[in-house]
Amino acid sequence: MEEHLRVLRLICGLFWIWKIGIWRKKAWLEDACGIFAQETASIPQIKGSKLFPAFRYTEDSWVKEFEKAGIITSSFSYPTAQSPSVNRIVISGFHELEDLMYLNGIIQNLAQ
Repeated sequence: MEEHLRVLRLICGLFWIWKIGIWRKKAWLEDACGIFAQETASIPQIKGSKLFPAFRYTEDSWVKEFEKAGIITSSFSYPTAQSPSVNRIVISGFHELEDLMYLNGIIQNLAQ
């Protein structure tokens, strides 16, 4: 019985470590969205909010430029195959500040 309690305590401890990691990623994601929204606020081709991690961009030509720079974005016709493309940049809790600054630099150059 004592072994079962030890295992249960270990599992609970691991759960809380995992939970704290999620809280940290969530807090960073909120910060990252705020940083990205602030850095792109003056760029009319970028539409989005610091409250949501997906930012729409209106220039279809940017898709290939992002790919050349090693950046994968979401781009597809919607709601039908004949519809205009919906192009989005999705910010993740796994992106780091350097990733955001690199992306911002690419966007600043494209927006000129």
